[in-house]
Amino acid sequence: MKPAKRIIALLLALALAVPLAACGGNEDDTAYFRFGFGEEPDSLNPYLGTHTISYYVNNSIYDSLFARGADYELSGSLCAAYETALNDDGSCVYTMTIRDGVKWQDGEALTAGDVAFTLYTTYYWSASHSYDLLFLDPDSIEVANDTTLSFTVEADYPYILEYLAYCPILPEHVWKQCFTDDAGNWLSPDDETVYDKLQLDLTAENMTGSGPFKWHGADETACTLVRNDGYWNGKSGIDALVYVYHVSEPLTALQNGELDACEYMTASALDALKSDGRFDHSLSMIYGFTGISFNLNSPDAGSTANQALQVKEVRQAIDYCAERGRILELAYGGLGAAGGSPLSANSKYYENLAADYANYRDSDAEDNVERAVALLEGAGFTFNASGAAYSDADREAGAPRYNANGEGLVFRLWYDSNNTEDQDACTMIKTECALAGIELGVQGYEQTTLWDSTAALDYDMYVVEWGAYVDPSFALSLFIWEDGYWAYAENGYNETGYASGEYDALYNEQLYAKDEAERRSLVKRMQEMVYEDCPMAVLGYFYYIQPVNSAKWQGYSQLPRGSEYGLLWDYTSIYYQLMHLQPVAGD
Repeated sequence: MKPAKRIIALLLALALAVPLAACGGNEDDTAYFRFGFGEEPDSLNPYLGTHTISYYVNNSIYDSLFARGADYELSGSLCAAYETALNDDGSCVYTMTIRDGVKWQDGEALTAGDVAFTLYTTYYWSASHSYDLLFLDPDSIEVANDTTLSFTVEADYPYILEYLAYCPILPEHVWKQCFTDDAGNWLSPDDETVYDKLQLDLTAENMTGSGPFKWHGADETACTLVRNDGYWNGKSGIDALVYVYHVSEPLTALQNGELDACEYMTASALDALKSDGRFDHSLSMIYGFTGISFNLNSPDAGSTANQALQVKEVRQAIDYCAERGRILELAYGGLGAAGGSPLSANSKYYENLAADYANYRDSDAEDNVERAVALLEGAGFTFNASGAAYSDADREAGAPRYNANGEGLVFRLWYDSNNTEDQDACTMIKTECALAGIELGVQGYEQTTLWDSTAALDYDMYVVEWGAYVDPSFALSLFIWEDGYWAYAENGYNETGYASGEYDALYNEQLYAKDEAERRSLVKRMQEMVYEDCPMAVLGYFYYIQPVNSAKWQGYSQLPRGSEYGLLWDYTSIYYQLMHLQPVAGD
């Protein structure tokens, strides 16, 4: 059962009741940092949570082997040092020294055995982080002593440390019970009972980590963490960290003092935010994109999608009708960059398709709708619902086109009902599509409902916002099907159903390419394939407006430092902000 949305005052009244008892004082004595999100966690279990807020919470409680600094550089966190050695077969052995003297929040020593346990169990069972370790040979993990372990990477993959930075290290003495039978024997990786055993209660005992904050409690509106005063890397200036769910009016909540920060605000709030002297904000381009995801899965897979989407020209026609430049200006307040690649415009691998790709579909051209019509007619969609030839009168009425098989261009286009920008974008796309003979039923849904429906393949298309990493491999993995790391059958994220052997082969090739020019060439071709085959119509890369109450808090930075469009809030670097935030003196 999904939690009902509450007014923000009730949200925080319930949330704050938890840390007051924990901190042993009244609210005035406690430096609460109240952080708002538009979503709720799918799970706060570090093995199972995949929502953005889930990562924020877990990255506040647990340390990783590496962490990002102010310039987005990687430095050792639990890993104090490491060495590498190449094998004759091309694989690479990593030997890591684990920081000595670190303790779990329950007082137990953190050892190399905990790291080995985490790597092994995450590889096989984590819904959240298994993709971070798919280059690892789990059978190669060896523990030499309490501070030393080694493991083998199947090939000399040059970006392994990037992904190890995202994997939280977990205590074996808490979680091993989920992966062993009553006699203490390891369960098989394909044993489904593991997922039942993983449903541990969210208690301080079960959620013990080694990070700067400790679990205190949660209800359906928020979860609360309290500072770990015994943290090995110093103390945060925050006494209690409250992650608040389902904040539908973040500007109002900030102005009323009910939030100190929020992960995202829409462009419509920017002027009010700028005019209020209490707040600082960043305009941040995340690694990721916003686009229209098409459901290309077959009915045999359980899909309810209109199978006319299997026709590439239909998808390309819809892409033509998505006027990227106008959508950017009118729906997203001009904050961002339009583009058609799954790699964001701030990636060094980004391909400017508008400038460099010969078959670029200029959706902002004056004749974009006519080009869409030409594609549809060439694909045989030349009839109306009665089977007669599609006429000018049909077009003026906005009637949908059909082909000779009776397949009509009538689709469901969904969006997150909390996102007014996406709603505006969908309305604009619907209007243009109607001019070409494509009927879109636009509907907003609460986010959890939307995710449940898309996971069940019960949709035609929807607005999706994907976050990614600095390295392009994850964003490119969204379109792998059978052959390669992150393939759909191997805990991947190819929800579209796009399948291309050529694409899969290119993906595997770029993974291990050490020559930068070679890798750029491979990645360029992959971006062109995604654009040409159009399993997803990427709209662009829109800025996150990320506010903070600067009248109450100091010490934060846009990351990387010096970047015009760096992030204030990002789950991959939240550790840095939490360790530097301090209350303004006298507040």
